[in-house]
Amino acid sequence: MSISVITRERVTFAGVNFSATVHENRFSSDGKLTKVPRPVLLKILRGGKVCCECAYYYTDDYAGDAANNYARGAVPAESVAEDVERFASSRAYYEPAGPRNERHCGEAIIIDKPVRLRVIIHSNLVYNVVEL
Repeated sequence: MSISVITRERVTFAGVNFSATVHENRFSSDGKLTKVPRPVLLKILRGGKVCCECAYYYTDDYAGDAANNYARGAVPAESVAEDVERFASSRAYYEPAGPRNERHCGEAIIIDKPVRLRVIIHSNLVYNVVEL
C-alpha cells in the first residue's frame, strides 16, 4: 500500500506551531495521517507542556509482558525524547480530538479521545502524548 501526500497543514500542539505533512490513510477515522517532523516532536517533548504515557511495549517474554501490563502508564517526557533520538525509525503522528475505533477485550468500541500525538519508536514500543 502506498501512502500519498495530500497537503501540508499548520498545527499547534502544546504551544508549538508547525507545518505537518498530511497523507491519506484509510485506517484513520478522518482518512488522513498527519506526520510531525522530528525536530518539532523533540521541541514539544522538551517544552514541559505535555504528559506522556506508554501505550504498549512488547518483548519476547509474553508472560512477563502480560504480568507487567505491557509497560502501560505514565512516562517522563524526557525519556520519550531520548527514545526518539536513539531510534532513527521513530516517528510521530498528530491525531485530532474525536471518536477513535479501538479494541478492548476483543470487541471494537468507539472512544472519544483528546488531541494527542502518537509516537511510534518501533513496532513494539508506542507512546501517547497529550497537552497539559
